[in-house]
Amino acid sequence: MSPDFWATLIAGVIGFAGAIAGVMIQRRFERKDRQKEEERQRVEIARALLFEIVGFYVNFVRDLRKGISGVPVDKSDPRTLVSPPASSFPIYRANAHRIGEFHRNEIAAVIRFYTFAESFLSTLRSSVETQIQLWTHPQDPFVIQAAVQNVSKLQSMLPTVEELVSDTASALSKRAKVTFDPDTFTIRPDDTAS
Repeated sequence: MSPDFWATLIAGVIGFAGAIAGVMIQRRFERKDRQKEEERQRVEIARALLFEIVGFYVNFVRDLRKGISGVPVDKSDPRTLVSPPASSFPIYRANAHRIGEFHRNEIAAVIRFYTFAESFLSTLRSSVETQIQLWTHPQDPFVIQAAVQNVSKLQSMLPTVEELVSDTASALSKRAKVTFDPDTFTIRPDDTAS
């Protein structure tokens, strides 16, 4: 075997090894880019869920609390109870398949909140229906009893809703790279987030 053969063989092996190394390095960069993009998406999903959850409380539950707290059921006006839309929580529904990518405590908080919130909304819908019946049949004892039970149940659920909103928002705020204030239910950019 001639020296040219060995030189060609060695050059070929070095070239092949260089090509393999280049491919491996490129795949590593692609994997890191993919991981960064997946994390960016998780941050955006957490942020969207956080705004949906806090918005639910601030724009809906807080006003509802004012409308039903301390008001005798038979004196309440059914117009103070607003029936929620049939398709509540569109952000959660659109991203439910991605929640499993979060940390365990975030997953648990999100599932606890949305499960209880759906139960709360179901009770609210039922309460709205019985309040309307009460308004149209003010002397019917069955309607009065149903209205009292529904509003009483709603009143008892309000503190739990507030607690779950606060717990879930607190759990998501770190991933969402924002600061959540549980006293005022406000969200602001996290100065330490990068």
